[in-house]
Amino acid sequence: MNNVQGTKLRTIVPLCSLNMIVQLTYTLDAIIPKTGGSLEMLFILAVYWSLGAGLLEESQEKFDYYCRELSEFPQVVDKTERLAKLGTHFFIKCYKIAI
Repeated sequence: MNNVQGTKLRTIVPLCSLNMIVQLTYTLDAIIPKTGGSLEMLFILAVYWSLGAGLLEESQEKFDYYCRELSEFPQVVDKTERLAKLGTHFFIKCYKIAI
């Protein structure tokens, strides 16, 4: 950030730059609709899925922060007392209603 290179993010398995680019392009090809749409959001999603997927947990947090800074997403820091409890998440409730 700010023209300063940070520490290298650690991956689960070694990945070269070419592997990451191929993975990104395959992901983009799979999720971009042929009719168009919001390409910026789909690109960011593809970056998270392809490049962020192979990172270790501590590197995923740094990667998430870096992507949010670049894309100007809001930075939300959860406090331990404010974390969602099991069964209270919106999607879990919707899933229970659907069953």
